[in-house]
Amino acid sequence: MNGGFEAEPFPGRWSLEVHAPAAGVLTRAVESPHGGVLCGLVHVTQGDGTDWHLQFKQTGLSIQKDSVYTVRFDARSDSVRAIPVAVMQENSPWRE
Repeated sequence: MNGGFEAEPFPGRWSLEVHAPAAGVLTRAVESPHGGVLCGLVHVTQGDGTDWHLQFKQTGLSIQKDSVYTVRFDARSDSVRAIPVAVMQENSPWRE
């Protein structure tokens, strides 16, 4: 498990990248679906139809090419919506 939500600011290098006109806020939530495990809460205040304009991300990970990784998370929303998920390089050329 690589949560990293135990204290603010998040020590696990978690952040919310925002590109206008999209807008949102990242906060630390005390309760989670797992019974008390801390989690990050992303509140989207303005979407703009471009999925990468709001990115909840963790930086500083070492990923090896052609290796298999498992990404797990719980998500909740007030309505049905798609959530794109990717593991990728954080700078140009942004390879997946």
